[in-house]
Amino acid sequence: VRALLALGMLVTGLITATSAALVDDLFAKMEADVLELVLEAEKAYSTRCSTSLNNCARRNYDECTSEYPNLSCPATELAGEQCGGSLCSSLIDTSISAVSLPRDVANGRNGNPTDEQAIESVCYTRELEDWFQQKRIEDSDFWSNEYNVESPQMFIGTQEGTFRVHPARHSATCGDFDPRSRPWYIAGSSGPKNVVLILDTSGSMAGLRIELLKQAASRVVETLTIADRVGLVHFSSEATVLTTRMVIATEANKRDLLKQISGLEAVGKTNFYDAFQDAFEMIDQTTESELHVDCNSAILFLTDGKMTDPDGVTEDDVVDLVTSEITRVQNELEKPVLLFTYSISDNENVHGFPKRLACASDLGVWSQIIDETLIVQSLTSYYRLFALGLGTESNDDFVAWAEPFNFFPSGVLGTTASAPVYDRTKEPPLFIGVVGFAFTLSAIDQALGVESQSQKTLDRVIRQSTARCPSLNLTLCELESYRGDGNCFSGSGTTNQVCDFVQIEASKCTGTPDYPQDLWMNTNWKHLEYVDRACCQIGSDQPSDQCAVIPPDETSLFIPIVVGCGAAFAIAIAVFFFWLHKRRNRSSAKLRYTANLADEHHMPPPTAPPTTMMEAPLDYSESFARVIPPPTDSSFVKEQIHAYHSQTLCQAS
Repeated sequence: VRALLALGMLVTGLITATSAALVDDLFAKMEADVLELVLEAEKAYSTRCSTSLNNCARRNYDECTSEYPNLSCPATELAGEQCGGSLCSSLIDTSISAVSLPRDVANGRNGNPTDEQAIESVCYTRELEDWFQQKRIEDSDFWSNEYNVESPQMFIGTQEGTFRVHPARHSATCGDFDPRSRPWYIAGSSGPKNVVLILDTSGSMAGLRIELLKQAASRVVETLTIADRVGLVHFSSEATVLTTRMVIATEANKRDLLKQISGLEAVGKTNFYDAFQDAFEMIDQTTESELHVDCNSAILFLTDGKMTDPDGVTEDDVVDLVTSEITRVQNELEKPVLLFTYSISDNENVHGFPKRLACASDLGVWSQIIDETLIVQSLTSYYRLFALGLGTESNDDFVAWAEPFNFFPSGVLGTTASAPVYDRTKEPPLFIGVVGFAFTLSAIDQALGVESQSQKTLDRVIRQSTARCPSLNLTLCELESYRGDGNCFSGSGTTNQVCDFVQIEASKCTGTPDYPQDLWMNTNWKHLEYVDRACCQIGSDQPSDQCAVIPPDETSLFIPIVVGCGAAFAIAIAVFFFWLHKRRNRSSAKLRYTANLADEHHMPPPTAPPTTMMEAPLDYSESFARVIPPPTDSSFVKEQIHAYHSQTLCQAS
């Protein structure tokens, strides 16, 4: 018996080790493919002012308006409910890529961009077309034979808002997608991070400002991934912490934060000191519990006024508190802490303190917001400083992993590996966008040898997402260049030297011919609804009106509903009387049995046994949303893990 047990343990260990190796190989392949795409994108960018522009007019396909040349309708797990029926799917074209532009970028005729850098981005990303096709052909056997899943989607998102994806699929919503606000884009350009928001909700923020503040804070939270930790403090006369510790940015935690953000109100005075004090206490609580991510951190502070509370505390006290605490935290974590301050006002007196506070920090940046409608844009662009510092050689092999998401249009869960792209002809390298591969989680399930929607798969993605912290290398002159008009040379910052400003953002081509004005191959399907463009019968190469899910009208629903309800009522009555009859029989038998048992053993009748709750199947989205960080030696974390696994064994929701 002992020999058999030992053999069983040995076999189990070998299977586990083999599964782990397969998953490691899968992640390694994905990361290698992403880094190969980075090189191709950087090479394509280098030709944007010559070859790309000259060969771009009417050579691209729009995600909504263009008819694709080589459509097919494969049986795929990625087909959505919009295309109903077991013999239906959605059309794809593996011979081309499709382009998506945000509505404010596609502001020209027929949805063409008018901004010249946006035109450049559509044109140079088209140079990736051949690589996309070749990569799909090379890897088709690997994905279909090894894992029986779809080949990954390959894509690039640029700083101008252009999104190019292969293979080409039509989108259900047009103009709504902006890659710059997607978690995979922020993760790829900034890496894992701890983010703390400190937001002014005093009375002067009432009206449009508080609404835009809530939008901006929500956008920051929405773009975070499972590799990030987030906390939020809002302040007026007093400070309020929404979470005692920073939380992992799961979907569930983000939903909770968004709900709390939506309820913020503008009332009271302005107390900077307590807000920062509570923020650093939150950071300490998180690090002491080892729940932080061991990587770079960002503090985002926004106000529209001067400090009025508490009595006896000055702005100097706040500066001393913030600079000393940032220094302490950086020394403890041995990672940079970036401070972003934002001031909203047309009153110049308001801007002095936020700028002074930023300049007092080694890695502080102040932004002046004169137009309050720019609050969202300003607050959500913090990642660009991270991106500027990630362009060094030490980060050449950095790849970020984003949380599982639902593939459109199917809702099938997948994950994304992404990496930043740079113009490396400049010094420092200029951030120009992010490339990525997206594939279904069923491939990881199979590699691990576990059931679909397994917690093991989720844990593995989480570990991979925090496996690498990119180094953040910023010179003083690069930081000052990023600060721009808010640089610290002219203020009372810590910088006393003069340095040459460097280019930190890509610029448009110079000395080039006229930019192409019509980028789309055609707009033949401009006026068609999604189901008329995309839904198809499997095996065909054209849309099919037999596959669109069309809800029946109210008249056609009336008769089936009445008949169905009547039948259900009759069945329910019959079942009830049958159950009542059986219950009476069981009750009589039980009373007779209990009485006999009590007489024989001189014992009172037994009470009913406790209810046993069966294990609930693990819901993938909810289990992911509630997942905690990877275990550490901290006893607190061990307790959290135990509590988590206890929860997942119950049908709590």
